[in-house]
Amino acid sequence: CASRHNWSRPSWSRPSSLESTPLPNAMAVDPHLEAKAAEKCEVVQHMIRRIERAVNNNEEEDRQWLRNMIDPNDACLSTLLKILVEPEYGGFLGLRCVFLRAVQLILKIAVAMVKGPHASD
Repeated sequence: CASRHNWSRPSWSRPSSLESTPLPNAMAVDPHLEAKAAEKCEVVQHMIRRIERAVNNNEEEDRQWLRNMIDPNDACLSTLLKILVEPEYGGFLGLRCVFLRAVQLILKIAVAMVKGPHASD
């Protein structure tokens, strides 16, 4: 999230990066909030990698971990969604993209576990 990429783009377009920095037209951002956003982004990226490994490994331990993640009593999904809609993080495009990807993976897993392994095709 916090890494900067220098891809070729027209001079009239907005920067196209998954940064934790706010959008250009956003107000000045508190450095402490920016650091919190970068940290949250890193944690969720790690979670995404762990989810992907669990799906690929498909061991019993991995399936149990994934089942726990989609359990309505687990706070993971609700916490992701709460942070996603918090106004203070609204300008952090990279953070929002990473959180949305995590939500997408969790929902995809939930559908697959309810309907079977080929439900999300």
